[in-house]
Amino acid sequence: MKKLIAYVVLLALMNYLQGCAAPTATSERYRLLSEPVMESVKAGMSQAEAWRILGEPWNTTVYPLKPNETYQNWKWRNFLDEGMLFAIVLDKDNRVIRTETWRDIHDAKNISASSWN
Repeated sequence: MKKLIAYVVLLALMNYLQGCAAPTATSERYRLLSEPVMESVKAGMSQAEAWRILGEPWNTTVYPLKPNETYQNWKWRNFLDEGMLFAIVLDKDNRVIRTETWRDIHDAKNISASSWN
């Protein structure tokens, strides 16, 4: 019986560790965002309001030359299946200042893209 319990615990642990694996290039978190959803985020919204619409961001960045602005990014795919990034820029009071969208330069589909607009 003890061996059976140990075996079940080992299998559960292995399953847990597989679920906790770090994202790879092919399994990174891309959200199912659409342009109408992203356009619903407006300047003046709080961070909490934006998160209710978009979910938790993929990453957060504060640039040294702009310490009063925080960039929160979401990965998504456009209609051509290209990796894209959508960002909200927050002020020091965690209010949305503006939003930005651009191609994810690390996405395999965008490496040979002719335009980076």
